[in-house]
Amino acid sequence: MDQTLRAFAALLDPNPSLPPGEEQRRASNLLPVVVSRSGMHWLPAPETPNGTADKLVVGVATWSGRDLKLLDELTHFAASHPGIRISVFDVDRIGGEFERFIPGVGEVLQTPVVGRWSGGVLVESGTGQAGREIARNLMAQPAPAAV
Repeated sequence: MDQTLRAFAALLDPNPSLPPGEEQRRASNLLPVVVSRSGMHWLPAPETPNGTADKLVVGVATWSGRDLKLLDELTHFAASHPGIRISVFDVDRIGGEFERFIPGVGEVLQTPVVGRWSGGVLVESGTGQAGREIARNLMAQPAPAAV
């Protein structure tokens, strides 16, 4: 396993020594490792928002360059907004059970799948471009002032 891999977009870097199907399995296997190094949290199973937490849940496809680029952007946001928990899951690993991760998200035709909680309450969810906009609107928030 590549211990130096840091950027999510690099998961799609071609590896000429691997057949395409094996490259995809490699990317899927490395996703939780890269998430753990990013300041975000890997979400292998649905988690219940607790208390008054603010969080963003993002389901991505490791074969989508746009999804991986969004995770790279969220990595920078997570570093400057430690009060917002960002959890990531692989849409190909959950067997289409999107509602268990993001209640009310509805039919998923495009990735990413995104839900945002504020004060422990789900306030918005979306997929595809709408999901990216939810994440980018959250990232547009200024960093909290240093105390």
